[in-house]
Amino acid sequence: MSNLKTFILVFIAILLVYICGLPIDIMEVDAAQYATISYEMFESGSYLQLYCRGYDYLDKPPFLFWINQVFFSIFGVHDWSFKLGNLLFILLGIYSTYQLGKLLYNKNAGLFSACILGSTQAWFLITHDVKTDGILASAIIFTVWQWKCFSINKKWSCLLGMSAGIAIGMLTKGPLGLIVPGMIMCVDLAGNRQWKMIFNWKYILSAMFILLALSPMLYGLYLQYDLHPGKTVSGGHVVDSGLRFYFWTQSFGRITGENKWHNNDSFFYFLPEIAWAFLPWTIFVIQSLIMAFRSHFKKNLIPLAGFILPYIALSFSSFKLSHYIFICFPFIALMVGNYLSGKKPELLSKILAYAVQFLLAGAILFLGYCFNVPWIFTLLLVSILLIVFMIIQKTSAAKVFLTTLMMGVGMNLFLNLFIYPALLNYQASSMAGKEYLKEEPDKKAPLIEVNTWSFSMEFYAKKSVKNYGSLEHCMEVEKGSFCWLYMNRKTYDEFRQMNIPVLKEKEFDQFPATRLKPGFIWPETRQNYISKTYLVKVYLP
Repeated sequence: MSNLKTFILVFIAILLVYICGLPIDIMEVDAAQYATISYEMFESGSYLQLYCRGYDYLDKPPFLFWINQVFFSIFGVHDWSFKLGNLLFILLGIYSTYQLGKLLYNKNAGLFSACILGSTQAWFLITHDVKTDGILASAIIFTVWQWKCFSINKKWSCLLGMSAGIAIGMLTKGPLGLIVPGMIMCVDLAGNRQWKMIFNWKYILSAMFILLALSPMLYGLYLQYDLHPGKTVSGGHVVDSGLRFYFWTQSFGRITGENKWHNNDSFFYFLPEIAWAFLPWTIFVIQSLIMAFRSHFKKNLIPLAGFILPYIALSFSSFKLSHYIFICFPFIALMVGNYLSGKKPELLSKILAYAVQFLLAGAILFLGYCFNVPWIFTLLLVSILLIVFMIIQKTSAAKVFLTTLMMGVGMNLFLNLFIYPALLNYQASSMAGKEYLKEEPDKKAPLIEVNTWSFSMEFYAKKSVKNYGSLEHCMEVEKGSFCWLYMNRKTYDEFRQMNIPVLKEKEFDQFPATRLKPGFIWPETRQNYISKTYLVKVYLP
């Protein structure tokens, strides 16, 4: 498939799905926390020292929060303006994957790779459920592309691009932004015996540029923590040095065990995560990996190193989350793109690919029923997909590639338009924040969480949220004032026993949208998984 118009239509379709995800409510926990930090930074003007819900915040570097300030300043504070900066970097990563694929293989392989990366389940998800790993993955693939250009043509512009990519990666998620591309570069240099490039004096200038780019963040860390050792940060952990945390504890501490986060999952934890997150292309990963080792091994050094080395390093970490492995996906996409652009899939691969497509079509019908999507929309989408499937079968040589791509795009268009909005009606904290803003537009009465904690409520209320661990403590501090209390069912029952008059009250259904369970998805048993929360306006005597 070498028709450029076809690729343009494909990228437009992918971009359309991304755009449809922008207005979706921000999900708890990570994305909502990042949105809250960005909002607090926007309100306070504190760009070098980070805070979250009034606590010192140290877990992530500030780049995501910095770029959000640009879009908040232009468009105001909205869920979609929060996602715009992340989306632009996702697009940069897709473009960089195309350019690197073209450089390593050919233009067609680059286009295939970019299409594959952009249409993975992971990339559709992180464009609206914002993770720092999306920007980090884009920064890494951009860095490697620019470095490969520099190794070929020695242009200063490529060196500057490489340095900017490393700086953005380090400003997004710490030393991983240097370590991962550094490992890939070393493997490629060693494999191609380019020993002189390892000691190129121009890297000194690159290091100086990177240090200059990091300096505002490092100065902020020094001011916030190193000048005040023993600070307690969000989560109740004591920090003596922000600089040490950034350069060591945040990344290497997860391998040494020094980092406070531990879940000690298996070394093979990321294999099932790749299986679902790289859909609908998962079935081609093994074949492309085998081909990368067998055919033109030197050309595949960068994709192999970009997949295998981070996978091993992350698998030794004492704390793992599914989205950590996303930094490998551009390199997996390069291998799969090269494989699918260079040969027709084998019979077994075709059978499995069509089976996946059939299951995705079935999932659209199933989810449409479960979340009460009007049947006309569900059947219309499935019918369109079926018609396009038949047209591709009759007219295209790249049948498996295009039908797989079509089904992934169609599935995620359906999710973004109907399923995620339905799911987020059960994210009670964001619903409560919107209700507060509607009922209290002047935001004079304080908004208080009692014996619960969230991030999205503050973002949607556009109001700093106070928090108390008990009703007694809340009433002691806030007595003699009108306020809004947000409580879970247990705390609400305790509150009602106090016989305090309620001025306004709203009940919400609560279920964590990012931790779905089969019993919740099925409408007949959903109520068994839903809890209740309450937002009440009272005068505390």
